[in-house]
Amino acid sequence: MSVYKDIGRKLILGAGLALMSYSGPLTALNMKGLCFSERIENQAHLKQVIAEERGKLRIDSDVRGELNDTLTEAYCWKESMSDGNGGKSIYKISLGKIPRMRDAVRHELYHIKRGDCDREAPITGFNAPILGFVPTDLYYLFIAEPRAILYQSLGLEL
Repeated sequence: MSVYKDIGRKLILGAGLALMSYSGPLTALNMKGLCFSERIENQAHLKQVIAEERGKLRIDSDVRGELNDTLTEAYCWKESMSDGNGGKSIYKISLGKIPRMRDAVRHELYHIKRGDCDREAPITGFNAPILGFVPTDLYYLFIAEPRAILYQSLGLEL
């Protein structure tokens, strides 16, 4: 029985070390943007930043932004397909109180460029299958989010 406990402890320790070595650098890069990126002061400034960064990424779709004082995070979503918009998708970016920085806009625009906002929203919580994770959660954790963080911080388009 003690052999199994020893193996279990080593597996837990190994998994913890692997997770820290994966998430540590990504967290540090993400925090860089909160400390050293240009702050977005108002709605007009947000519109200007979206236009500049959208041009750099060559995004043809309409992207609109909003400042939201009730949130503490940034996120994007696909709002609709509009015939009045030439059949192109309309995306929205919402910036909460804390991440009102250019890097947050770059991050969300990269999600739009790579089609992450077009994917089905991840199912989270205890009502989701298999320990609360489904493939969309794994995609978000290991592909979409790291890719957007690398673009936001280093300008790498993967």
